[in-house]
Amino acid sequence: METKLITCVVPRGLASHLIESLAQKLGVTSASAYSGRGASARRDVIQEVDVLSVPVADEKADEVFSYLYYEMEIDKHPGRLIYQETLDQTSSLDLLDHALLD
Repeated sequence: METKLITCVVPRGLASHLIESLAQKLGVTSASAYSGRGASARRDVIQEVDVLSVPVADEKADEVFSYLYYEMEIDKHPGRLIYQETLDQTSSLDLLDHALLD
């Protein structure tokens, strides 16, 4: 199974909303986010940003990408970024049920 990685750069605080929305609307259960600072050659202001990474199966990638594009309102707000790439290798981690460990 081929996996795509969708990465978004959004204003700080928006990534948590996007993660919740992906889970509720599309059933996406794997995503991570971290915060950082971003700068632009056109602006003197350093902005606080969130970087959201969402690994998805190839067959679901276009749906998730389109959803994030419109949910982020990327066409209305400069400075937001989304891109998609193919992951060469992935592995899954399944957590054991606590009851099985006893």
